[in-house]
Amino acid sequence: MKNTNSSLLTVGALALLIFGCVTYDLSPKDEAWNPYEVGDKFTFVSDKNNERTFTISNVEKTTNRVNVYAGNLSKLKESLTVFAIEENGSPEEFPLLTIFKNSQDQSFLNFNFALPEMLEINHVEEISDANSKLESANGFSGNDFLNISPVLNVSPDVSIPYVTNFIFSKSTGFVQFSLTNGEVWNLKLN
Repeated sequence: MKNTNSSLLTVGALALLIFGCVTYDLSPKDEAWNPYEVGDKFTFVSDKNNERTFTISNVEKTTNRVNVYAGNLSKLKESLTVFAIEENGSPEEFPLLTIFKNSQDQSFLNFNFALPEMLEINHVEEISDANSKLESANGFSGNDFLNISPVLNVSPDVSIPYVTNFIFSKSTGFVQFSLTNGEVWNLKLN
């Protein structure tokens, strides 16, 4: 009986090691959607000649449990989040872009550009779909652009401008966003 119990424990431990340690890692192709590095600075200029400058403050890769209630038995999923700080703005960093895997091993982009006086963009796009939607964009060279009109999940307060459209480049990052108040902000190219 003692030998049977130790055999069961050994089999159980092996099963835990084999099945409990599955991780859905981001691939190099997934990570290629992040053009930002810590310290990068970029400036947007509006059609009203207003400027806003941002600095990438953190690029953080994390691993989270698919099922937090399963403890060590849960599979893991990896994500990469890019954070930025606005110069002369709020000192708090905000998420700009997140690349993540789900429990079906699918890769996603979450564009979450958030500024204090605007409603937050929180648009999720599956990477396989995003790759098929790449195109050229007026005023920019290359053909690695996504032109996205995010859907708001809330009824917006019309006094607060929100993003109606944005253009994201796989090699450059955010290059343009348009607001409900008519303003268009373009990335200032050096």
